[in-house]
Amino acid sequence: MKEFITPRYVFSPGSPGVGYVDLVGINNFDIARLVIIINQTDGTLIYSTASETNKYTSVSGTKVYLNVDTSTQSSSDQLQIVYNNETSTVDMIVMLNNLLNIIASPGIRDKTVNADRVTLVGGSTTISSGTVTTVSNLATIANYQGQMQIIHNNINAWANTCRRTIS
Repeated sequence: MKEFITPRYVFSPGSPGVGYVDLVGINNFDIARLVIIINQTDGTLIYSTASETNKYTSVSGTKVYLNVDTSTQSSSDQLQIVYNNETSTVDMIVMLNNLLNIIASPGIRDKTVNADRVTLVGGSTTISSGTVTTVSNLATIANYQGQMQIIHNNINAWANTCRRTIS
């Protein structure tokens, strides 16, 4: 998903190949995710993936050296940056993984309390809120001993395929 972000940046105007924007506010910067940079103060396009002239000449870390002559612009100019934020992709993968986990093991829904019912050795309990953080020494869930590991492996394989396709 394309998102407008306002990262910390350093704009250093200059001649083509010398002027740059240092996107220091973007963790794990990847030039393939940068969509557009607009100088809002001047109303000029200084970088776009859709332009032959408004492209970058090189990248060094988070510094994107521009092909456009920005020597008449000011380092204090306001820039608008559109970047395909990696967090959105990760959030989508996590959401899909959670959905697949629910589909793979839906549990039993207790409509009287609007919660999932979990059967334990010696009885049952209802978890209506909160998070189970630790389960240890669990060998079998309703006779799904081997199936749970297979389902888990399939979900991980599918999530990895999605990550490669989306990236």
